[in-house]
Amino acid sequence: MTSKHNPQTPSLPDKTPDIAIVGLSLRFPGADNKHQFWHNLSHKISSISEVPVERWDWKKYYDPKPDKQAQKSISKWGGFIGDIAGFDAGFFAISPKEAQSMDPSSA
Repeated sequence: MTSKHNPQTPSLPDKTPDIAIVGLSLRFPGADNKHQFWHNLSHKISSISEVPVERWDWKKYYDPKPDKQAQKSISKWGGFIGDIAGFDAGFFAISPKEAQSMDPSSA
């Protein structure tokens, strides 16, 4: 004889309360605001580009068919937000020196 555990599904209210989005701010590659972002989405515009030279010299690190010893990237493409010099490090209590060497994913 086996016993099955059948937890009860919690009951949900008949209607969930409405919510309102009262503010929105964003920056994405190729879009500095929500209007540009929506335009890019609705017109199927890709914001992926070759690594900009002001970011790093991708030619030093790129090889379409690298061997394991070379430790190179197989990609020279990415999504890059413009005007990274405009980042307000002080607002986030980050020193300018720290901001220069930060990985954006750690912000």
